Amino acid sequence: MSIDSPDTALPQSDRDYQILLEAIPDLMLRLSREGICLDFSLPRSFRACGAEIDWHGKYLWEFMPPELAYRRIEYIERAIITHEVQIYEQELDFDGEVQYEEVRVIRCNDHEALVIIRDISDRKYAEQALKQSEARFQRLAANVPGILYQFRLAPNGSYSFPYLSAFSEELWELEPEVIYHDGSLPINQIHPDDRPEFERTLQESAAQLQPWSWTGRIIPPSGKLKWIQGHSRPELQIDGAIVWDGMLIDVSDRVQIEQERKRAEQAIVESEARFRSFVENANDLIFAFSPAGMFTYLSPKVTEITGFLPSELIGHAFADYIHPDDLAITYASVEQLLKTGERQTAIEFRSKRKDGSWYWALSNTAAIKGSNGAVISILGIVRDISDRKADEEALRRSEAQLRQQAIDLEKALQDLQRTQAQLIHSEKMSSLGQLVAGIAHEINNPISFIYGNISHATTYFEDIAELLELYRQHYPDPHSAIKQSIEDMDLEFVFEDLMSLFSSMRTGAERIREIVLSLRTFSRLDEAELKLVNIHDGIESTLTILQNRLNQKHKIKVVKHYAELPSIECFAGSLNQVFLQIITNAIDALELAVKDAKWLEEQQHPTIELHTERISSAQIRIRITDNGLGVSETVQARMFDPFFTTKPIGKGTGMGLATSYQIVTEQHQGRLTCCSTELKGAEFMIDLPIQQAKSSLL
Repeated sequence: MSIDSPDTALPQSDRDYQILLEAIPDLMLRLSREGICLDFSLPRSFRACGAEIDWHGKYLWEFMPPELAYRRIEYIERAIITHEVQIYEQELDFDGEVQYEEVRVIRCNDHEALVIIRDISDRKYAEQALKQSEARFQRLAANVPGILYQFRLAPNGSYSFPYLSAFSEELWELEPEVIYHDGSLPINQIHPDDRPEFERTLQESAAQLQPWSWTGRIIPPSGKLKWIQGHSRPELQIDGAIVWDGMLIDVSDRVQIEQERKRAEQAIVESEARFRSFVENANDLIFAFSPAGMFTYLSPKVTEITGFLPSELIGHAFADYIHPDDLAITYASVEQLLKTGERQTAIEFRSKRKDGSWYWALSNTAAIKGSNGAVISILGIVRDISDRKADEEALRRSEAQLRQQAIDLEKALQDLQRTQAQLIHSEKMSSLGQLVAGIAHEINNPISFIYGNISHATTYFEDIAELLELYRQHYPDPHSAIKQSIEDMDLEFVFEDLMSLFSSMRTGAERIREIVLSLRTFSRLDEAELKLVNIHDGIESTLTILQNRLNQKHKIKVVKHYAELPSIECFAGSLNQVFLQIITNAIDALELAVKDAKWLEEQQHPTIELHTERISSAQIRIRITDNGLGVSETVQARMFDPFFTTKPIGKGTGMGLATSYQIVTEQHQGRLTCCSTELKGAEFMIDLPIQQAKSSLL
C-alpha cells in the first residue's frame, strides 16, 4: 500500500517509497474528516482490528470498534481545526491479550489527516514491570532487619541522607523526616570513643572509593546503648559529592553474646575441677561429645538410665542411639549450637537402652569454645522423662475424649435449641390460629344477628313510612304541633337518610362477614388434618389479614395471576403460615425499599405479584414476588437456616423461614426456593404435590 503526500510530491520513485513504507513498523492511515479510509499502510507484523478486509473507502467503524472509531474522528477534527499534532493512547484486546497503542493524528489539509499508530505494548509492559519491581523493593526494604540507606557527603563536608528505610526510626529513635532535614543527627549519636574510628574509615573509603565497613556504638535519645554495624559502597557524583549505598544493622545482641561467650570460656576454665566433681554426683546424665558427634564423656548416671557403661559408649556416635524419627530434631539442635554457640534447651527425643527399649529424654546442651573461639566440645545434660511422657499421653487422650464430648454436647444443645424454637413457633402459630378462630366465631354470631335483622328493620321502616304517607294524604292539614315537629325533624330528609343508613349498615355487615370468613379460612382449625383444599382460598385469606399493612402510607400494589388449579391435598393451616410468613417478609422488604433513594430511581411502585400454575400432572407452583431491594447471595445461602435473621434484635427470631421450609419440604414433600437480584426484588417459589404420597403421611 502507498500513502501519497497531499501537499508535496515525494522525491523517490513509487517503488522506493513502497520499500520505505514497508520498513516502517507503524500502521499509517490517511483518513477523511468524516472518518473514511482513503489509503493505509499495514505492516505484516502489526496486529490490527479488521486486518482481514480491505479498508479502502470504508468508514472507521466498519473495521474497528465503534467507540475507538468515534474517538479517532474527534481527534482528526481537533487536529484539522487546531493545526496541531494530536497524540493519545488506546488499548485493544486480542483474545485476552492487551495491545497498547500510541496514536498520532497529523493534519494534511482541511479535509484529511494522517494517522500513525505505533504498538507500545513492550514499553507499557516494561513500565508495569518497573512499578512492580519498585513495589517489591519497598516491601523488601520494609522487612529487612536493618536500615537500607543512602548517605551523601557533600564537597563542603556536610552530611545528608537522601534515602532511609522504615527501620531507621526504630534504630535511631528519630523520624525519617527529621533526619532528612538534618543529616548530622544520626552521626552525633555515635559514642565519643567510637567517633574517631568512624570518621577515619569514612574518609578512607571516600578517598579510595572502596567499600566502607564499621562497627561501633550509638546513644539514641532513650539513652540505651546500641551496637551497630554498617556496610556500604561509595560512588562519586558529578557534582563532586560521594554517595554511599548500604545497610546498618543493630548487632547489640550479637556483641552481647560474644562478650558472654568470652566470659563463659574463662569461667569454664576456672571451674573445670568443680564441674567434674559436680557431674560425677549429679542425678541427671551429663555428657560431652565432639563437634563430629562422638561421645567423649558420660557421667556414671548413664548406667542407671540406659544400662550401658560409659566405656561402652565413648568413641561412638550419639546418633546411633537416637530414635530414627527423632534424628532430625537432634541434628538441627546440634547444627544450631555449632552455628551460633547458643545453648539449646528443652530438646525432647527418644534414646535406646541396652536392652533395646526406648526412653524419653529431655536435653539441654551448650558449646565449649577454645581460645580461638571455635567450638571444641558440646556439653549436655539429659533427664529421663519417660514417666512424664506417659502421663502426658494419658492426659492428651483424656483431653481428646473431653473435647469430643464437649462437641457432642454442643451439637446436642444446638439441636435442642432448634427444636425448642420450632416448637415455640409452632405453638405460637397454633395459639394464633385458635385466637383468630375464636375471634371469628365471637364476631360471627352478633354480626349474623345484625345482618339478619337489617332486612326486617328496613321492611318495618318502609311500612311506617307508607302509613305516614297515608296520614298525609287523608289528613293534609294536621295539628300545628305536628306540623312544627315535622319541620323541626325535617321528615323528608330523615326518610331518605334512614334508607341510606340501612344500606350502609348492610354493606358494613357484609364486609365484616367476609373478614370473618377469611379469618376462619386462615386458621383452618377444622382442617388440621390432610384435606383437599383450594389453595387460592388460603392466599386470599392471608391477604385479607394483611390488608391493613398493604394499605399503609406507601400503598403496596398486589397483582394476582391465578391459573385454574385443582384442589390439592395438604395441611391447610400450615400452608397458610407459609403464605403469611413470605408475604409479611415481602411487605417488610418493600417498606425498607421505599426509603432507599437508589431503589426509588429504579422502581416505580412497591408491588407484590402472586402467580399460581400447574407445572405437571402431579405438581403445582406458587410464586410470590416483590420488587424490593433484593437479597444478597450470602443471605440466600443461609436464609432457611434456623435462628438466622437479618432483622434487628427484637424484630425477628430467625425461625419464620426455617419453619416455612420445614412445612413445605418435610410436611408436604415439596420444594421452597428463593431467587433474587439486587434492586430488582426477590421471588419465593413453592412447588407442591397435588396429592401427598402415602409414605410421607406415616
